[in-house]
Amino acid sequence: MGEEEGGVALAQAIERAVTDRLKNPQGYQELITEVGRLVANSDVADNQDDLALYFNSLTSVVSVLNKQTSDLVEQTLKVNLSAVRQEDVLPLVLDYYEALVSSCALYGQSIFKSLIHQTTYSECDDVVSEAALGTLLNIVQHVPSQFRIMVEVCRSECPFFRKTHNVLDNFFHNLFDMTLELPDLLPLTLELSVGTLLKLDLDTRDEPEEEEEEQGDDQDMFEMDMNQGDEAVEAEPEIVVDANSSRSKLDTLMQLALDFMRAWQEKHPDGVNVLWMQYKDVFLTQIITTYQSKRVQFLLFFLSSWQPDFVEDWLNTMVELTLDVSKHMPLRQAACGYMASYLARAGFMSHTYDLMLCAEGWLFVPHPVLALRHCQHIWSHFVLIVCSLSIVLSSHRTLSFSVTFVMSLTP
Repeated sequence: MGEEEGGVALAQAIERAVTDRLKNPQGYQELITEVGRLVANSDVADNQDDLALYFNSLTSVVSVLNKQTSDLVEQTLKVNLSAVRQEDVLPLVLDYYEALVSSCALYGQSIFKSLIHQTTYSECDDVVSEAALGTLLNIVQHVPSQFRIMVEVCRSECPFFRKTHNVLDNFFHNLFDMTLELPDLLPLTLELSVGTLLKLDLDTRDEPEEEEEEQGDDQDMFEMDMNQGDEAVEAEPEIVVDANSSRSKLDTLMQLALDFMRAWQEKHPDGVNVLWMQYKDVFLTQIITTYQSKRVQFLLFFLSSWQPDFVEDWLNTMVELTLDVSKHMPLRQAACGYMASYLARAGFMSHTYDLMLCAEGWLFVPHPVLALRHCQHIWSHFVLIVCSLSIVLSSHRTLSFSVTFVMSLTP
């Protein structure tokens, strides 16, 4: 019997076992046992041909698989993708997964979990990861209703920030890659990546770091030309730390996020405004409300350097939030602090930006109080902004006292 004839015969046997499972439960159980054995020993070379034959046959009769055959389907989802990496089995397994979801959408969640979990926690090489991600995208493309389920699975499978460096790297590298192909994932991707970065950022406070070294990082980062891409990355000094320390994981994820921005700009040049708006929303909902976050803000600072309109939009947003008396005072103070941090570091700014001071309404003055010119020499203005706005917003001093006090501190 030839290979093709053997495949047809096996497909017919599987279909009979499934459809007659109530009449002949023993035959159905024998099928489950055999599939489970092959899957459990998928790394054994002698099983590769049989495994390929079974999955090819399962794909051809996938229409008979439903909710009542979950025990059989569960066995097929346990394949170690890395174990079949060098054989012809991997494409057949992934084709089966696609066909299964198209036939019975009920199994979409299980397949998403299996693929995302394996590509995150297993030692999958690039070939396996790309094939698995391609399957995820194909499923969503062919069955659009599965997009919402994939979003839920991505959120639930997002690793805890204390997981190993490799786990975090795998998950977010794959998530960024999927988002480039499926732009609708952008809000979720920014939510999860920024949320993890914030946790790592706060966790670095407990790790020792030399003050001079930290200051050197900030200075180098913001003296570089933000539009030079790869040259900017090379300007960052290398710090030798434990690979699984929060600082090391933070550096890696920040680099992934920056690379994603550049890749998005290349792949979706007309969608840069969308990326900016999404990042700004994430800043207003996650970053600005996180106490003592220091480094994650740099992602938005970097993105704003791409277009002058982004700078204008960002500063307008911070000024409006600072002067909004309906907001809680800590939030307004945070907006003021981030604005000062931005102006202190944004070496790409060369235009004049006037800041209107207003606190609790009665401190309003109808002309610009602070005119920020020549932003490449911003340190004196930095002192002026932080001191004046902090005094006005936190202690409700009169404006004249605030300005007098600040001008005495400003060269």
